[in-house]
Amino acid sequence: MPELPEVETFKRYLDRTSLKQVIKDVQVIDNRILDTEEKKLGKFLKAKRFESSTRHGKYLLVYLNPQYLVMHFGMSGDLEYYDDKEEPPKFSKVIFQFTNGFNLAYISIRMFGKVSVANSLEEFIENKKLGPDAYKMTLEEFQKAVQRRSAIAKNALLNQSFIAGVGNIYSDEILFRTKIHPKTNINSLSEGKVKELYANIKDVW
Repeated sequence: MPELPEVETFKRYLDRTSLKQVIKDVQVIDNRILDTEEKKLGKFLKAKRFESSTRHGKYLLVYLNPQYLVMHFGMSGDLEYYDDKEEPPKFSKVIFQFTNGFNLAYISIRMFGKVSVANSLEEFIENKKLGPDAYKMTLEEFQKAVQRRSAIAKNALLNQSFIAGVGNIYSDEILFRTKIHPKTNINSLSEGKVKELYANIKDVW
């Protein structure tokens, strides 16, 4: 499953290829991928531009004044920017068609991803009950989160309401580097170990 580093790569790819592009149309190939109404999505996007993007945990949020397009990539999601003259990528589920003759395809092989709309970043984070972003959080935020959490370390890192963005692969690497057994209760860690864990969360990316 795409975790924080992969979604950050998608963000940078979208920024490089698609920011400021005017959307001519939206083609929804499989509406099961939508977490919003298809007509609402089309009305929201047409004639607007991808103004900017941000990432929170495993979610990519693209700002189109005044709302956000939200993309979650599930187990096998991807983005591909391509010319009108080319065939759409295999497993494309939503295609954003730009006035410059290029397109951005949202790809999902196993249909675990979602495309939706959010009124604001703050509202989206609150509704999804997401914790602070694993890469952006401060040491103080992390220390407070650890103090409030009674769970084994592995489960705590995987819980997106604790910190957002860490998945199975990176949680194992983080705990290995910090020399913490996955079943250790996270709020039993010493202050020094918490700081070391925080540093390794940042460094593993």
